[in-house]
Amino acid sequence: MKIQSLLLLLLLLIAIWSGVAHAQIPSPTAKSIIFVSDRFEKNNWDICYMPDIDNPANILRLTTHPAIDNHPDLYIATPPESSKVVWSSNRDGDFEIHIAYLYDMEGTIQQLTLNDIPDRHPHFSFDGQRVVFSAKYRLVSSPSDTIRSECSVPVPPPYWYEGLCIYTLATGSLDSLDIRSADPGGLIWPNTFETWVGHPSFSHDGSNILFSAAVDANGTDWEVYSMDFFNSDSIANLRRHTLETLYPQNANPIKMSAGAHYSHDDSYIYYSSTRTPLGNSNLFRIPASAVNTPVSPGNQVTSHNGNDYVPEPLDDGRVVFVSDLGLNICAPPDSGASNDLDIFIADSLGENRMNLTDNDFADEMLLIGDEVSWFCGIKPNLSECTYYPKYWNICWFKIFYQMGTEAEYLPNFPKRNLYTRAWKKFVQYMQVFNPMEFQRIMTALSMNWTACETMAWQDIPSWWVIPSLFGRYPDLEMVSIDVPVPDSTYTVGTSFTPQVSVRNNGSTPETGTVVVRILDQSDNPVYADSVTMTIPIEIVSLSLVSTDPIIVSGNYRVTAEVKFVDDMVPQNNYTESFFRVGTTGVGVDNEIPTDFALSQSYPNPFNPTTTIEYHIPISIFVKLSVLDILGREIAILLNENKSVGKHRVKFDASNLPAGVYFYRMQAGKFQETHKLILLK
Repeated sequence: MKIQSLLLLLLLLIAIWSGVAHAQIPSPTAKSIIFVSDRFEKNNWDICYMPDIDNPANILRLTTHPAIDNHPDLYIATPPESSKVVWSSNRDGDFEIHIAYLYDMEGTIQQLTLNDIPDRHPHFSFDGQRVVFSAKYRLVSSPSDTIRSECSVPVPPPYWYEGLCIYTLATGSLDSLDIRSADPGGLIWPNTFETWVGHPSFSHDGSNILFSAAVDANGTDWEVYSMDFFNSDSIANLRRHTLETLYPQNANPIKMSAGAHYSHDDSYIYYSSTRTPLGNSNLFRIPASAVNTPVSPGNQVTSHNGNDYVPEPLDDGRVVFVSDLGLNICAPPDSGASNDLDIFIADSLGENRMNLTDNDFADEMLLIGDEVSWFCGIKPNLSECTYYPKYWNICWFKIFYQMGTEAEYLPNFPKRNLYTRAWKKFVQYMQVFNPMEFQRIMTALSMNWTACETMAWQDIPSWWVIPSLFGRYPDLEMVSIDVPVPDSTYTVGTSFTPQVSVRNNGSTPETGTVVVRILDQSDNPVYADSVTMTIPIEIVSLSLVSTDPIIVSGNYRVTAEVKFVDDMVPQNNYTESFFRVGTTGVGVDNEIPTDFALSQSYPNPFNPTTTIEYHIPISIFVKLSVLDILGREIAILLNENKSVGKHRVKFDASNLPAGVYFYRMQAGKFQETHKLILLK
């Protein structure tokens, strides 16, 4: 009897403890969501749980490990005590698939995969008996000369491609899925393993697997696919649901339609795509029966200048998704909520949008994915908005450094040459404006070079890199612009054509746009013309401005600039020439200055703009800055190499109060300062 009593008491205590534990975590319902967030501990990504989307203030932290826990999926079971969560985590140093019961995730965790290759993107089957996920288990065909990467994360040797796997919980069996077997004869899928396959999920009735794949080997051209799935884990009947876009080409070289999920009744497919006019990611919806359907305005669910991605439809018809929508989505980092990721909910058509996790100081995601660069912070291959990571992790910065300085590091990575130029630009900028911070970053790189696993999430703020990082280093350089002197002097009504010379300092031909403008003495444009062309590795001379005549006498300025056609941030790379037109004819003012000179600005006093002219007899690095009455530098008007000649810079003081200011020119040993008077 004592033993029975003790057993009954023990069972009672267990029941009481279980009830208390479960009371802390409400039972999951169709209104429950699970996501990743660092809201409880900055830069520590954990699984979080919102029991009721209609009560979004109640958010619970389910994991507390310092590793990265990401991409969770929730299986709601009956009874609720059997509900499970599957996710990917790098707890053992590499991303593996983990599973645990919802009510005690840290206490019931089980690691499903044990290998040295990344396993990610897990999703439960409709009955909770299987998990489908992506894994880098396929070796590239020629690792000696082909180094591959997925869109965001460079893959270390021996360079794996990503494919799909199935884990059956009842038997503990792990099987890879050969996608080619679902497409006999290669009617849709190319007969090669050089493809990226990822982000799989099941239909609600369990008959299909939906996934994204890039068949271009470089991971730059992603489409949404599905295939039939049978209880024997066999697959068949491959379908390609998306194909290209009806939108004009945009600046995003990663053409991605991905992050797809079926609607609650399997009648629609929701997905996110960067095939939009701005290259940013928005949500789209197509019928589940759609085949080879281009991304188009008729299928677009959300539309703005930020990023909406990874839609997860709910049973009540609404859709939850990740968004960085803010008041000013392209604002620099550390300036507000526009750099923050949150979970949003909207109806099936993207309307009645609401922020569920509205937190300016933490990032929430339904997954940490490769669809955008926000998490990685180093990817110069999306739209301008995603050039602004909130933090730069030191180990991601290491990759940026390697891609910018080591030619053998991922040589075939898409747009890898952008990293090289960006690194040069960054070094140039930092050595001038903040050499101490630059040294600190380089020291941090050295300290973390071999210890990224332990130091990886000690983030560094990125405010100092934003002004310069993704402007191209001037491989394309304006050499000269010349207004040739005709047999007779220029007079009012005379036609002429300035000659422009451009140099390509790189190692390969580059496509650039050369723009020539003629400005009057008030800097108003008189004529302008441009041409886009392939510039070889040499100096190219061309005539751009039309032969339309100047019809008013006075002083004129011709400017010419060159930039890469796909630059998101135009570089300030131009040269200029001056000339005069008179009623009786005045020759061209092309004489080379014999000395440095800084002229008094005109007009002075001024409101709100004035023009500053300076002369340099040699090509040299010139800095032109504005100081307040206490000698503090408040604006930098120029900080770059300039060619021989006479130059002008316009200073706009609209944002400054009236008063006395000074402008200072520094060029080598030459330094001169003049006074400005701003009247308002």
